[in-house]
Amino acid sequence: MKYVFLLLYFCLSNVLSFAQGENNIWAFGKGFGLDFNSETPYVAGMALNTIEGSASICDKKGRLRFYSDGFKAFNRNHKMMPNGDGLLTSGSVTQGVAILPFPDDTSKYYLFVIYVDEIKRAYALHYSVVDMKLNSGLGDVVPTQKNITIADSLSEKMLVTRASGCAYWVIVHSGFAPEFHAFKISSTGIDINPAISTTSFVGDGLYGIGEMKMSPNNQKIVLTNWRSKGWLGSVELFDFDSTAGTMSNYKLIDSSKAFAAYGIEFSPDNRKLYVAYSEDDPRPPYPLVQYNLDLLPDIALIRSTKTTIKNSYNWGGMRIFRDKVYAIQCGGLNTNICVINNPNKVGLACNFQDSLFIIDSPAFGLGNRVPESLPNIYHRTDTAVCQSIIYSGAADYYTYLWSDGSNEFSRTIVPPATFWLTSMKGSCAPAITDTFVVKSKTLELNLGADKLLCGTQSTELLAPVDGAQYLWSDGSTSQSIKVNKTDFYWLTLKKEDCIASDTIFVRVGDCDKCIAVPNAFTPNKDGRNDAFHALSSCNVLQYNMKIFNRYGQEVFGADNISQSWDGTFNGMDLNAGVYFYLIKVRFDKPGTTEELYKGDITLIR
Repeated sequence: MKYVFLLLYFCLSNVLSFAQGENNIWAFGKGFGLDFNSETPYVAGMALNTIEGSASICDKKGRLRFYSDGFKAFNRNHKMMPNGDGLLTSGSVTQGVAILPFPDDTSKYYLFVIYVDEIKRAYALHYSVVDMKLNSGLGDVVPTQKNITIADSLSEKMLVTRASGCAYWVIVHSGFAPEFHAFKISSTGIDINPAISTTSFVGDGLYGIGEMKMSPNNQKIVLTNWRSKGWLGSVELFDFDSTAGTMSNYKLIDSSKAFAAYGIEFSPDNRKLYVAYSEDDPRPPYPLVQYNLDLLPDIALIRSTKTTIKNSYNWGGMRIFRDKVYAIQCGGLNTNICVINNPNKVGLACNFQDSLFIIDSPAFGLGNRVPESLPNIYHRTDTAVCQSIIYSGAADYYTYLWSDGSNEFSRTIVPPATFWLTSMKGSCAPAITDTFVVKSKTLELNLGADKLLCGTQSTELLAPVDGAQYLWSDGSTSQSIKVNKTDFYWLTLKKEDCIASDTIFVRVGDCDKCIAVPNAFTPNKDGRNDAFHALSSCNVLQYNMKIFNRYGQEVFGADNISQSWDGTFNGMDLNAGVYFYLIKVRFDKPGTTEELYKGDITLIR
């Protein structure tokens, strides 16, 4: 068996990859979102109703699957799922909603929501399960897996990211201590015993409002933090271990009671840090700033690179998408979406663009990012076979999708065929989609022209194909045989999956006569004695042959001795029986005259 696959629009033999589309549509604010599926993003209508926490997810091609504002879960048609109400949120949580696919099932998702625990008067984390197979493929919240609490005493921060291997982390932060809690999600489910990282803290040691983000390379975490007016806010940076889910190497980038940092994001190359400051004393304007992380680990030098990119009334959240960083300016009833076009550049060279979109609705966050699936792996392999070949998916993968929509592990393919097969292991492993074109191959076998032997002569019949399995009409299995009597001799050979046959007629007779005529043939297209023609041991100057049925109707004519009759008339197979031939021939020899031969030929089917 071979592992083969097809992707019709890729024609390369090497491994290819491209960006996935799970984050192509953002749902945020009161009824709005952004769609990045076209060359230029555009504002899209949504059904959610929130100012801060939200999340959405698309499939790999960027098609919306579902989204949530923490209160409800909505399907791709912007309708609330049948069990999508009552998700227990407080409505104003910085990163209150996150979505993660099941590692081993691309049709199921975890929907995480941070809500207010009324008993403990602090934020808690619960999850629900969304199954996209429910509600006729539009998805629904599983009633028995809804609002399951796994953590409490939290701040408003939450992010989801990839773990080493086929797993994810859901990372939250304590509201009352400098602690990260990382919950691992694998094929066995959610480990409710988190990896806890206790770090240094600043000032008051209380954590509340502000974003927490993971660097694109999954190696560093930053967070912004403030509680309320007069409390010390901070911008903090940590190293992240994706295997253990732990944070270390604490670094304080900034702290102040005058400005409260809210939004934060890395540049695509991981080397710049953008921080958006927001509501606190003194009153606006507030800055959006850049720090240059190239100077790590020297924090003093990093602080010295602080560059104000833009001052605004009030900054909200930030979010990276491919090679750009987007930011919200929240001013009263309107929301201004801005973009940093070249975020990898230093300082003002980052090319900040104000007012990309103005939305007539308040919003303070752009939605939580989803870890994109690893890029697909593509291969291109062509092959040629004579009969059929079996192709199978990778044995250690879980699900398979063929180009005709079937889900079998293996298929028998008959050439010619062009097809593709995608093997999938879940949401956190790259799918394998390989191009495969199966062409028809033929095995040519030609034993040569029929032979005329004289007297006691013999001849060797040789198969012109090396390295095959041979079967001659006399039972021999060698590549050649010697013959010395009148007969039809056939050979069938097999090489790999190809089979071919041919027949040769050998006549032993009086060599004073220049011509010999067989008395029977079998035109059944099996490669053996399929055609009727005369044999000559002399050079022919003129030749004419006619064949008649028993009613005297001519059914075949030839003016060259190499022409053969295949047992048809006007394209139709004639019945088995006796037919009659008349041959007029003139040979190239002294004193030659036209000679006449006639007789009968038996057609056997």
